[in-house]
Amino acid sequence: FYRLADLHQRRGGLSLPMLACGAFGVVCFGVLYRFAGQPLLLSLVCSLGVFSFMAIIIKLFCAIRSREKLAGGIAHLGVVLLVLAAFAGTEKSVEMPLAEGKTLPLGGWEFSYESFEAKVSGGVEQAGPHIAMRKGGVYKRLWPHRDTYPGKPELGGVSRPAISTGWFEDVCITFGGPAPDGGAKIAVRARTFMFWLWLGGALIIAGSALAVAEGRTRPPTNGRVIATPERNRVQLP
Repeated sequence: FYRLADLHQRRGGLSLPMLACGAFGVVCFGVLYRFAGQPLLLSLVCSLGVFSFMAIIIKLFCAIRSREKLAGGIAHLGVVLLVLAAFAGTEKSVEMPLAEGKTLPLGGWEFSYESFEAKVSGGVEQAGPHIAMRKGGVYKRLWPHRDTYPGKPELGGVSRPAISTGWFEDVCITFGGPAPDGGAKIAVRARTFMFWLWLGGALIIAGSALAVAEGRTRPPTNGRVIATPERNRVQLP
């Protein structure tokens, strides 16, 4: 809110920025609460976050045009993204045996066991199932596997999870070994907004670094006060 108050002091009014930020917040609340069926508290937090996000974006745009410092705005933008991703993010997981040709649903995704592959690469034996992910028209094929080292039984098997990253959701699949019925033991974990969580942290670090750089480039005053010239006085005859 203080970003909008700053615009009010500089430009003599904030009706247009306030309406723009409020409109984005209301739309976000309506989409989450009305159409997506999210809880009321989560919808309110996300709508306030979108309101703050748009206020900071407007302030940054004005600062770029007037060539002002950007460090504070960038850091605050990272804080808003971090809070939004932490509150709005959800995590779902499941662990169970999956037979070949069967399908496992989770978070709107459908995971199916297509085939099993075993190979040797660089002296390391690698074995694991090929898992297909489908959601709408999206199709991805991942290969979680386990590495074993011949001649070094003390190391045991090392699990190598397969990870699918996206703008709004990350999926991690881990292979836990063969199942007694001939299938594969897999663990699936889906976490939303991970990209925005990392982006928020990166913006906080970038804003802090930029603030340090801007502080170093500030011209020294040496403790002196620069006096402004007095106005010309009009002397009466």
